[in-house]
Amino acid sequence: MDYLEGVIVKYSNKGIILDTNLLILFVVGNFNLNLIETFGRTKSRGYLKEDFIFLINLLRKFKHIYLTPHILTELSNMTFEKINKKNFTEYLSSVVNSIKDKKEYYISKDILATTACLKFGFADSSIFELAKKENLPVLTDDHKLSGFLAKNKIDCININHLKNWGIARK
Repeated sequence: MDYLEGVIVKYSNKGIILDTNLLILFVVGNFNLNLIETFGRTKSRGYLKEDFIFLINLLRKFKHIYLTPHILTELSNMTFEKINKKNFTEYLSSVVNSIKDKKEYYISKDILATTACLKFGFADSSIFELAKKENLPVLTDDHKLSGFLAKNKIDCININHLKNWGIARK
């Protein structure tokens, strides 16, 4: 808990980068809280309504939430086809409302030449580059990415660690 509190204190006025899976939890929960436990991506990650509530409360502690176009593309690819046509317009409107106040940060195509890109692909590489360039922490559920960030001395909160410690589902 001390690490989490330290990250919040250090970056609350600056912001945090939200990884794709947690952005999906965020937008699906905002669309329909009852979908979290049945929606493909959130269900496969084992998310519950309580995780969404914890995520919302954690994100409120930061002045800004940062995204990259690569994260938004993954959000689109991983969720849009899963919503039935009847609810798609409503879902898309909910997504736009959920992310409209978030900061989008462009990372150039130069990430294609980075070691991180070869290991992690575009979205996670954009997260790494943004975190490094703007000195921002990352909120993720990805063990491989969080380990890489830690090795590179980038503050990272892995929500799975918080769940394992009993912090996220109180």
